[in-house]
Amino acid sequence: MTARLADIEAELLARIPNLVTRANAEPAYKALVVRVECDAVLRVVRNPGGYRQETAGDYSYSADPRAASGYLFVTDDEWRLLGVARGAFTIAPVVNPAYPGPFPLPPDDLTGWS
Repeated sequence: MTARLADIEAELLARIPNLVTRANAEPAYKALVVRVECDAVLRVVRNPGGYRQETAGDYSYSADPRAASGYLFVTDDEWRLLGVARGAFTIAPVVNPAYPGPFPLPPDDLTGWS
């Protein structure tokens, strides 16, 4: 289990280079880091085989697919808790209200079209 804790901490540090500095400066943030690391490792410990469903006679059990993967990972919600956005960047379209759409095309002189 110590190796798994080191693995998940390395993953956190790869994405949050100032993790240790911030955790040492902010006790509340350190508690979140500990929570995220423990939860990630517990997902593997509780279900190392990655079973999603089990049935024995009349008994049936299903696990949340995120918790049942058997892999060591940090969820999107956990990344958000640590202040990390999901993606590296977001692309959003910019709409120019002066341009009516794909047709008609803008004039050759684009003055005023931005």
